[in-house]
Amino acid sequence: MNKQFLHTIIGIFITVLVNCSVNAQSVSIWDGTSEIWTQGSGTEANPYLIQNAQQLAYIAEMVNGGVTHYENTYFKLTTNIQIDSTTAWQPIGLNETYYFSGHFDGDNHLVTLYLTSSTHQYVGIFGYAKNGNISNLGSAGRIEQTVTSMIAYAGGICGYSSANITNCHNTGTVSSFGYVGGVCGYCIANSSNTSVNITNCYNTGNVSSFLSTRYAGGVCGYCIANSSNTSGNTSVNIINCYSTGAVYSNGSSGGVCGYCRAYSVYSNTTNSVNITNCYNTGTVSSSYNAGGVCGYCDVYSYFIDSSNQSKVNIARCHNTGTVSSIYNAGGVCGYCYASESNTFANITNCY
Repeated sequence: MNKQFLHTIIGIFITVLVNCSVNAQSVSIWDGTSEIWTQGSGTEANPYLIQNAQQLAYIAEMVNGGVTHYENTYFKLTTNIQIDSTTAWQPIGLNETYYFSGHFDGDNHLVTLYLTSSTHQYVGIFGYAKNGNISNLGSAGRIEQTVTSMIAYAGGICGYSSANITNCHNTGTVSSFGYVGGVCGYCIANSSNTSVNITNCYNTGNVSSFLSTRYAGGVCGYCIANSSNTSGNTSVNIINCYSTGAVYSNGSSGGVCGYCRAYSVYSNTTNSVNITNCYNTGTVSSSYNAGGVCGYCDVYSYFIDSSNQSKVNIARCHNTGTVSSIYNAGGVCGYCYASESNTFANITNCY
């Protein structure tokens, strides 16, 4: 690792910090009600302006009530928001039926969320986001998901996502018995020729997952690229991201990502998870697999032929945090597994 590269990557993350700074404005505290916005037309050039907590709650009300996914609809947040534990906040997007597909620009504002949930399967500011974009948004406070009766997903920004997440950050505590990440709990690309990106994001909060079969990551708990079609390529890309918070899992934990999986079930497909220019400085600990960048790397292919490839690529990443585990621990990756001759796990220019 040369000095020029180190200075370059430090410069990138200083830029990220500046771009993700939170506007110093008054805070709108949610009172448990909702109201429709009054400005904007929902286009990219003239987005709906979310001017208070009640209008943010209205998005959740419409999505979770099955009225709309807000596909191809644009929003911009114009104030900081606080949601206290005394109010019954519902994350925007409840599940695979009631999900958010719009474009949400936080405009460098902060949502401080205090949420303890024993019922929601997907938690965060956004619970379930499918396609679309979430950008320039900060999360703070405390998210505590206590669901144990079903697979759970928790993230500071989003619990479950196939949306692009850009210039977002989390400074709050996030804990769950499921998949949990400081920014995103579970990130998936599973449609033909799709690329899902988490770019220029960071986490400084503590992240914990308490179930032995689940995973925790400073940025993302679980990333999977898996084509659900007979042909086409998918990829999940975590680029220019970092974490400084403590990460713990009773399963596998990673400073950037807890579990990375590229999984091919059809021929003529290439599925890849790529972690590039990322770093971790926080403590990473686990009962099974712990890695400074990635806790568990799994590459699988159902067909063994050259037209079908699965890849996990970790490049130009580093870790300076303490890593510990009862079983497998590594400064960059705790456990790395490629099952077949057409599967590839590549770790390059990392330390």
